[in-house]
Amino acid sequence: MRTSVRPSLLRGAGWWSFLLAVSVFACAGAAQAPAGAGRVEDPFASGAAHAWLVLPVLEPPGSALVHVPPRRVGEGGRYQASERGVLLVARRLITAPRAIGAWGDDVFLLMPETLERPARVLSLRAVVAPVGESWSYEPRTRLQAFFPLPKGMRATSLVGSALGVVVLGTQESGVSLVRFEAGAWVELGAPSGLADRLAGGLAGEDLRLLPDPGGGVHLLSVTPSGAGMLWTLGEDGWGSGALGDVGPADQILDGAVVGARVVLARRTSDAIELAALTSAGSERIALIEDTGEPFDSAFQGRRFESFVLAWEDPPQGDAGAESVAVELVEISTATGETLYRGLAVRALPIGAAQFRLLAASLVGLMAIVLLIVLKPSVEAPVKLPDGFALAEPSRRLFATVIDVLVAAFIVSLALGAPLVEVITFGGLLSPGNAWMGGPGMLVVGFVVGGVSEWAFGRTLGKLSTACRVVDVRAGREGGSGGRLRPVLWRSLVRNSVKWALPPIAALALIDPSTRHRGDVISGLAVVIPTEEQPEEPADDG
Repeated sequence: MRTSVRPSLLRGAGWWSFLLAVSVFACAGAAQAPAGAGRVEDPFASGAAHAWLVLPVLEPPGSALVHVPPRRVGEGGRYQASERGVLLVARRLITAPRAIGAWGDDVFLLMPETLERPARVLSLRAVVAPVGESWSYEPRTRLQAFFPLPKGMRATSLVGSALGVVVLGTQESGVSLVRFEAGAWVELGAPSGLADRLAGGLAGEDLRLLPDPGGGVHLLSVTPSGAGMLWTLGEDGWGSGALGDVGPADQILDGAVVGARVVLARRTSDAIELAALTSAGSERIALIEDTGEPFDSAFQGRRFESFVLAWEDPPQGDAGAESVAVELVEISTATGETLYRGLAVRALPIGAAQFRLLAASLVGLMAIVLLIVLKPSVEAPVKLPDGFALAEPSRRLFATVIDVLVAAFIVSLALGAPLVEVITFGGLLSPGNAWMGGPGMLVVGFVVGGVSEWAFGRTLGKLSTACRVVDVRAGREGGSGGRLRPVLWRSLVRNSVKWALPPIAALALIDPSTRHRGDVISGLAVVIPTEEQPEEPADDG
C-alpha cells in the first residue's frame, strides 16, 4: 500500500552526502581541464607510418587536412592496415598551411602570418581507434598550437625530425633555422657554407627542407640555373653534397631523402616525373602521365616506400562543381610500380568484423527488450513493510544522478580520463585505456551499488535523497525473516538491470508502480520512510 506522506527530500546526513557529491564533481572538472588533450609523449605510439595532404574544399571555401593511413602494419604496430586509395579527412581548415611536415604519429602545419598574428606552427596526432579500421585525431576539436615563431621571421618550410619540429625561414640577419625544444624555439644555425654561397651572389637560390624517414634534417638548395646541393645536419655540424642538375626549382613539387638518394617529384611538359638523384647523376623512377593540376603529394612508409600524388578529377557528365573529386596515384619509390590509381576511397567507420559484432549485439539487445520490457507482468500489488512508501520517480532520478557521478569520478581517477568524457562515453574512439571510461563507469556502478545496497540498504545517492532499498517480502507475513535489507544476490540482480540496461531502468520514471524490471525480478523496492525507523543491525557475514 502507498501513503501520501512526503518527507523532506534531504535530511540529516543526506545534506552532507549531497554536498560531498557536488564537490567531487566540481573538483574533478577543475582538475581535469584539458591541458594537452590527452597527448602522449611517444610520437611513434601506434608504430604506424602516415602521410598527409592538404586538399581544397569548395563548400564552405577552405581546405582539408587529409590523412593517408598506413597501408601496411609495421613491426610492433597495433592497428589495421588500410586499403590503397583510402583517404581520411582529419580536419577542415579555414586557411591553407604554407607547408606541412610529419614525424611519427604527428603532423605539423606551418600557418602563414596574418595582420593579427605572426606565423605559427600547429599540430595534430593520429591515434588508433579501439574499434574499426579507422583513426581518430587529437586534439579532437582544434589543433595544438606551438609558441609563436621568433619575431620578424618569415617562415617558408617545415619538417618533422628526430630533433623535433624544424622551421626554415629568413630574418634580417639572413637564413634562419629553428627547432622547437622544451617549450621554446631554439636557433639551429644555418650551414656556414650556405651563408657564404648566398653572400657570393646566389640570392635567388631556392631553399627547402626535405623529410627523412630516419629523422634527419636535410636542406635542399637549388640555384637559378638548376644546380642542386644537399645540406645534411650531423653530429659535427652541417655537411654538403652536390646533386648536379635538378631542374628549375619552381618545377619541383615534392622531395624527400630516401636512404642515400634524394627523390624528387618534378613537373615535365606533360607529366610528373619521379626521379632519384645522387652525386653520380639522376635516374627516373616513374613517369606519371594524364594527371590534372596536382593538389598535393607526400611520401609514405617507414622508409618512404611509396609516393602519393593527388589531383582533381574533372566532373563527368552532368556532375556539378559543388564538390571536388580527388584522383590518387601511389607509386613505389623502389621500383616505380603503380600501386594504385583511381578515385580516392572513403573508408567505412567500422570494418566487416565490427559490423557483424554490432549486428549481433543489437539482436541480443532486442531479445532482452522483448523478454523483459514487453513481457506481461504478473507481479501482484506490492505490499511494503510497515512505515514505508514507494519513493517518487523524481527522488529516484536525483539519487541515480549522484550515483553516476560517484562511479564516473572513480573511473576518471583510475584512467586519468576527463570526467565529462566518462559520463558521455566520449572516449570510445580515444587511444589507450580512455575508451574504457564509459563501460568502466557502468561496471563500477554495478559493483558499488550492489554491495552498498546489500550492506547498508542504500548508496550515496539514496542516502542523499533519504530513500533506501528494501526486500518487499519483509512486508509479507513470514517473508525474509523480517529483514529489510536485500540479500546480496537480489541486490546484484537489481543493479545488473539498472547499470547494464539503463533504458529499461529508466522506465521506472513512467511506470505507474515506479518500479523498473530489476526491482520486480529481484523482489526489491526503493522506498522512503513515513516514520522514524530503528537502525537495522549490520550483517555478521
